[in-house]
Amino acid sequence: HLEYFNVAGNALSGQIPESIGYLTHLKKFNVAFNHLSGQLPASMGNLQSLSNLELRSCQFTGPVSILSSLTSLEYLRLVENQFTDSLDFLSGLSSLDDLDLSKNEFYGLIPPAITELCERENTYCQFSNNKRLCGDGER
Repeated sequence: HLEYFNVAGNALSGQIPESIGYLTHLKKFNVAFNHLSGQLPASMGNLQSLSNLELRSCQFTGPVSILSSLTSLEYLRLVENQFTDSLDFLSGLSSLDDLDLSKNEFYGLIPPAITELCERENTYCQFSNNKRLCGDGER
């Protein structure tokens, strides 16, 4: 069973295939610093064992709400893409201790649960350069 997949910095292009969802034992998935594009496949929601997801500096677009089912995530880096979604998908991801969503197109208010998560000791949270993202989590 594949548990770790790291192809960061290899100038790969294309999209993440729908078949990624068959890797149900995957714990770490890193495709950062490549030329991957398109939307995340819905099957990524099947990766229930995933604790570390690194999609930094690619060309991904669209919503990321399919990540809301990945409740084992501790490390989530979506930096420097063109993701467009509200941050509501984060509300059930209470295990996060390293979260960077900067330089995307996220919008709306930061949910109160995420504000609380980011105030925990030893938790890293970054939301910078999302021009349509606002608030301190209070509704």
